[in-house]
Amino acid sequence: MPIVTVEKLSNALQGAAKLSGQTERSEQLGVISLMLTLKWAYENYAASAIPEQAQWPNIMAAADEDPRRALEVARQALQYNKGEALGEILEILDVSRRLNSQNLKHLVRYFDERVRLYPNLLEFPETAGEAYDQFLSWSAEQAGKTGGEFHTPRSVADLLVRLASLSRGHSVYDPFAGSGGMLLRARQYVSEADGTESALCLFGQEINRSTYALARLNLLLHGLGDASLALGNTLTDPRHITDDGRLLRFDRVITNPPMAMEFFDAAVQHREWMRYGVAKGRGKADLMNLQHVVAVLKPTGVGAMIAPHGALFRGGVEGEIRRGIIEDGHVEAIIGIGANVFYGTATPACVIVVRGTEAPRRGPRDEVLFINAEREVATGRTQNLLRPQHIERIVRTYESWSTISGFSRPVSISEIADNGFNLNIGRYIEALSREEPQIDVRATIAGGVPRAEVESKASRFRVFGIDVFQLFEPGRPGYLAFLTEGYRETANRIQHMAAAREREFKVASEKAWKDTAAALIDLAASNQVLMSRDRLMALFSVPLAPFGLLDTDALAGAFASWWNEYHDDLRSLGHVGVRGLRARRESADNLASALERQSDEDLVVSLGEGLLLKLEELVGAARYELTRSFLSWGDRYALSLWDLEKRREDASAHLQSRLREMGLTDPGYGS
Repeated sequence: MPIVTVEKLSNALQGAAKLSGQTERSEQLGVISLMLTLKWAYENYAASAIPEQAQWPNIMAAADEDPRRALEVARQALQYNKGEALGEILEILDVSRRLNSQNLKHLVRYFDERVRLYPNLLEFPETAGEAYDQFLSWSAEQAGKTGGEFHTPRSVADLLVRLASLSRGHSVYDPFAGSGGMLLRARQYVSEADGTESALCLFGQEINRSTYALARLNLLLHGLGDASLALGNTLTDPRHITDDGRLLRFDRVITNPPMAMEFFDAAVQHREWMRYGVAKGRGKADLMNLQHVVAVLKPTGVGAMIAPHGALFRGGVEGEIRRGIIEDGHVEAIIGIGANVFYGTATPACVIVVRGTEAPRRGPRDEVLFINAEREVATGRTQNLLRPQHIERIVRTYESWSTISGFSRPVSISEIADNGFNLNIGRYIEALSREEPQIDVRATIAGGVPRAEVESKASRFRVFGIDVFQLFEPGRPGYLAFLTEGYRETANRIQHMAAAREREFKVASEKAWKDTAAALIDLAASNQVLMSRDRLMALFSVPLAPFGLLDTDALAGAFASWWNEYHDDLRSLGHVGVRGLRARRESADNLASALERQSDEDLVVSLGEGLLLKLEELVGAARYELTRSFLSWGDRYALSLWDLEKRREDASAHLQSRLREMGLTDPGYGS
């Protein structure tokens, strides 16, 4: 029987959602999560451990007569029979009253035929959990405005996890846990970096009861039923408390609180975390959330929190809270990720990275790193997307504490103080203008292209093997002239002139990939594949960097994007070796006979086709920029005022000649 992959199972769950009809998204999630729980329990526990009414064949039989009652009886029977985590989930989940019996019957049959959860059929131990988490992401996207209430985009969670510098053995806390995705991404990251099942201690709290059940189920399906997840309001009634009644502290805090929360302090149970001030009222909770993150960090801890941009600059009490947190040295980095990145809101957002007072820092303690990554997104139909290549650039810049024009800049605390502790990114990083430089007035009058403008871009032409000055003729001092063929004809030759250098790069790319594929084969059937990501990235990209066609960020970003796309293939390669990769391909493509003829080496090498194609696209885009630059010079300077005057004079002379030929004269014509 074909293996059950994450993609197949996630697609099956999406199909179930579509089959359920036009119900409220929360009810749709509830009934599908309930059926998933019941079927998972039956296929993962011994039959003797499942009450008779909750055994799937009995649910199927009873559902033919009354599916709602069959599911409800099974839910109650299993709720009181199994452990705490499963009991809590089943206590909250129920059968939607808005789904008619016929739809419920179809859903039960669909689950019976399409949803397979037996451990021996699943590709990985966490396949069911990963598929469910992907299903939650899809549901949040479909839900629109309400989607952000229960799920953070996976890419944003990945960014926070990487910024938090997680390691094996850390305690990790999400005070606004949603459906648990942030904690799961933390666990996955450390497991892959460590090469073993991570020994993270996971903690979280969620205020919404239905979302809490989804988070519990999400963790349970990932084998994390014992994670410490609490139900309640984090700010007024935090549930993770020490024996002496103080807030529990953690090594890492990563969270995406709801934006524009309201906060009123009357019901606060543990007030020690509000040391910097109290901002009360609607939409005032952003810096209260940040205070809570700072308060629950160990002195050596690191936190990363999403906030709306308004939290960076609003005044009054919020300004005083911000000042206190900055003066005490907690704020390490501010990273703008722009608008429309989250489900259901276009609010511009940022990441605030904070550290405990004793935590080692990426840069000097008297500096804050600002990163303007608003352009590091892909524009989608309904939402902007952080891609792996964008995350890679942000994290590399943060870790290296780099200054990059228009993108990042370390700023001293004294400069921030001079700005009234305003953290608005635009105050510290001037956005790069995409406009062309100012037009040279002399060139517009007398013609020619300013030599200085050409020299400023000569290095980019040079890496493609082009001497840009060969595209011009000498002109008057300080200026160049276009070739007599015309600047558009010259621009058309740039692609041909760059072809030899691009071929050299392509050959080098193919060799670099074959070397990388050989390393992957050596690592196959070990726990080393996923943990070798950075080493494999360097093995591939280091030989290509000297060409200069793509910079190190572009090379690393292309590899990161490819790695993310082929993640499960690579995981399977490490899990069971090339035969696991072959089984995945057979399951996905139905090409068993063709795959049998393909050697192990060729099969692994074929994984890189997408990566090499991505590099070709990037190189083509970089070359197009050369053509665009040259055409821009032509559009700006090919026709001078002298040329226009000469054309006017020639046209006037031609008109006079024609008039004379026709025997016509007019004192208004001629010179």
